Amino acid sequence: MTGYRLRVTEEREIARWLRRVQQAGRGWDWEDGWPNLQAATQSILANQRGVREFTLTPNQSYAPFQSDGVAIREPGLHVLELPLPASTSPSERRFVLGTVMATNLAIDFQHGYESSLVWVTALDDALPVANAEVLSHAKFPRTCATSAS
Repeated sequence: MTGYRLRVTEEREIARWLRRVQQAGRGWDWEDGWPNLQAATQSILANQRGVREFTLTPNQSYAPFQSDGVAIREPGLHVLELPLPASTSPSERRFVLGTVMATNLAIDFQHGYESSLVWVTALDDALPVANAEVLSHAKFPRTCATSAS
């Protein structure tokens, strides 16, 4: 099964794409206690510059609808789109959307009554990252706090 991927690295564009995926896909909806995927009805990656194809290969050891996943080797936000086969007509085409933020950083947050603490560590060695810039957004793309240590 062929899907499509767009890598986004600019902060303002990351915020815009996260909002776009959220508005288009609507994610999971719960009906009668069971999850129901609300897929997008239109492609959000069609006619976008920088879109690349990827192939999902079914994993033979699992159920036929499960796959091994998508290899992400570059840092940044990756917007993923997987067209689903049309059930009865091409006009009923649906798209499963997802995002992956690939990074070697972990952000830890400790919320306090009067102040909070945020620190960044590297995943490969668990050491603090010197001079890491942390941005906190109240509403995309407005920045409400910035700090560097």
